[in-house]
Amino acid sequence: MSAIWCLSFSSPNLPRESYSSNILEWGGRFARNTIDELDARCGTSSCSPRSCSGTIAKTRSGGIFVDAWTRLYLPFFYNQGVSVRASTLIHEARHADGKGHNRGDNDSSWEYNGAWRWEVAWLSWFVGEGQNTSTAMREQARQEANNILNTNFETHPGFNI
Repeated sequence: MSAIWCLSFSSPNLPRESYSSNILEWGGRFARNTIDELDARCGTSSCSPRSCSGTIAKTRSGGIFVDAWTRLYLPFFYNQGVSVRASTLIHEARHADGKGHNRGDNDSSWEYNGAWRWEVAWLSWFVGEGQNTSTAMREQARQEANNILNTNFETHPGFNI
């Protein structure tokens, strides 16, 4: 629930959720409108007192005759801070919107405009303008954005946050 709260209440322009502004402002609206069903699952994760490993989240986008859902697995809840969990919801919402990765679990480039780009965009706006947050949450968001930029694009975008 804290990730949903972070996604919905981090914009300095609340309650405005205009798509003509930045993703921090409309990200919560986009996730609400595109994720049809949000479920918590144990999955095939392995957990110890210190961490969980395995899949974080998975989304099946739907059509008229397909049951669309987004599943959040134990590592989502136990391995990610609040701002990173919120960015995961943006990532999965992009999948729910029908945009998959085009290079395995990665995106080919920033120009592809995939889920990794959207996640980095939300994280970077959170770092710069996020409200109702802490220095630690901002720094974790910056680190996650840079990790994604450095590992999840076939062609590096050419910048870090």
